[in-house]
Amino acid sequence: RATIAVIFAVSAAVTGTIFALDGRYTARIFLLAVIALPSWFIGTLIGGSVASKIDQRQFRSVVLVLLAITGISTLVFAL
Repeated sequence: RATIAVIFAVSAAVTGTIFALDGRYTARIFLLAVIALPSWFIGTLIGGSVASKIDQRQFRSVVLVLLAITGISTLVFAL
């Protein structure tokens, strides 16, 4: 979980920076991001509490299946 969280965080930071430099963000988007921050923080706290109660093998299997589905759908929509 930690590895995938770091990958998503780095990806989001890089993408966000590129979009900001490209001028794709508006004041409304920044406002919505600020409004979403409390939900992100609360979700992180709840996720940390629930994580210890989830079977690691099952979680890994679900994540791998979801990653495979994401990869396949990305390929399908790219064609």
